Amino acid sequence: MGLVGIYLELTARCTGCGAGVPFNAYVTRTPCPICNAAVDVDPDNWKSLLGNAVAVDAPLGKTSSVATLSDDLKLDSGREDPRCAGCGTAFPDEVAAFTERGFAMCAGCGRRTSVRTPPPELASLVRGAQLVIGEDLAQLAGGMAQDAPRAREPVLLSCTNCHAPLQFDGSQRSVRCSYCSADLYLPDELWLKLHPVAKVARFYLTWLSAAAVATAQRETFAWHNLADAQIGTDGNLYCTSGGKTTVWCMTPDLTTRWMTNDADAAPHISDPMLALDPTGRVLTWNGQQHSLQVFSSQDGASLGRLGGKQPGDATTRVLDVVALHELAVDRDGTLIALIGEHLCRFARDGSPLELWPPKSGLLGTKHEKLVALYDASGSVLATEGVDVDKLSSQPHALDDYSRVAVGWDGMYYFVRDEWVAKLDRAGKLVYRINVGNDVPGKVGADGAGRAYVVTRKSRQRWLLRISPDGKHVDTLATDHIHGGVLHHENDLICVGSDGTTYHLRFGMILRVLAPDGRLVFISEKAKVADAREREARAKQDV
Repeated sequence: MGLVGIYLELTARCTGCGAGVPFNAYVTRTPCPICNAAVDVDPDNWKSLLGNAVAVDAPLGKTSSVATLSDDLKLDSGREDPRCAGCGTAFPDEVAAFTERGFAMCAGCGRRTSVRTPPPELASLVRGAQLVIGEDLAQLAGGMAQDAPRAREPVLLSCTNCHAPLQFDGSQRSVRCSYCSADLYLPDELWLKLHPVAKVARFYLTWLSAAAVATAQRETFAWHNLADAQIGTDGNLYCTSGGKTTVWCMTPDLTTRWMTNDADAAPHISDPMLALDPTGRVLTWNGQQHSLQVFSSQDGASLGRLGGKQPGDATTRVLDVVALHELAVDRDGTLIALIGEHLCRFARDGSPLELWPPKSGLLGTKHEKLVALYDASGSVLATEGVDVDKLSSQPHALDDYSRVAVGWDGMYYFVRDEWVAKLDRAGKLVYRINVGNDVPGKVGADGAGRAYVVTRKSRQRWLLRISPDGKHVDTLATDHIHGGVLHHENDLICVGSDGTTYHLRFGMILRVLAPDGRLVFISEKAKVADAREREARAKQDV
């Protein structure tokens, strides 16, 4: 099988004397070897540093870029299977049997090496690592490094007051003479002779096998940011987050199927968006690039990019998404894009198409002019977008704050403020209705043509279902204020083909509601958020 690991080397700066202090174990405090002051690395700092550690599935020898925090902390990490710090002998799988004892002996040199399971406060940060190997045993026990070299010769020192020989064990820099009771401070040269500067040493986060790595990555990917989410035809949720754009796929019980990054994205993207192609593609965009990044929905593999910057002399439409507000993928794989206030359609390969079928709807006798969307300077061409409350038949321009969706029934849905509209596949208006309160998120529709939205007023939320003809609106769920299951920040909604709704929020918060509004799944983080909301509400009512 073979152990799989990444090494960590962490150095902190002592605020007392400015010396570099090695943290050769996962501990939050250790004494400075120079001035003996306590040096802290709190769990939040460990979390930030470990979040930038090298990936465990990187090639052997692959070292990450150094992670630093305010010049006071520096973490080096690299892909290396765990080995003895004394002789370099690789540790066998059998070391896992010694976690209860806390250490194992190297088969090569007999050196004692720490072995333990990740402590609870570390477990959620280490991407499913099963062991921590090679930590400094003395640091784990709260003392100085066990392998710090000692002085090779006897150390002699006389009292500067009475010249009697001093008795001291080196544990404290202040020594009292037993003859004259004078207090003496050990000079730096002597203190360093007794306590040579400790060196940073690596220890390892360890998985028991490559298979364990794969399983851990599927089951333990912790998402903190959340920008967008969609439900796929396979029943899985596809999500994206900001920062260095991350895309992942997970089952509705939070088991991660795959996770990947947009390697070309800028390092600080605030809200990358996502659309799903029923033919097996995941499309993401971020407002800073002219093309879409394409991933495989099967395993997250990169499929390249789609579209690109419109040439300055273009006379026809180009899939340039730098001003893209909304993207929905039709059931035939064509793309419906809201670029600026232009509602337009593109083929799977990015070539322009007419938005609505020729000879359909009120405007079907005219062919759409597929003119360029940007001027020579790269600015999106102005057009007068239609508000959803004024939507009629076959719009080619739409207010750029509108949300656009293709329902499981193949119809087109639009939402803006408190208005929801539905068009058929020919672009003809089915209904437009006012649902009473603002719709802050998406609209979705099940296979029967029933639309679902979350509405809000102040800190209150309602999940509404609209009948296929728009004549009836039912409230399926309410928030805690009304005794329901929704949180006051539940805005992002994904709708399944059967009417199951998925409500997501940052910090691994997910709740799943059945088609009749019953809560059928809630994540642990959502339970915590709900408890806090109930507690805050109770204090307000006192």
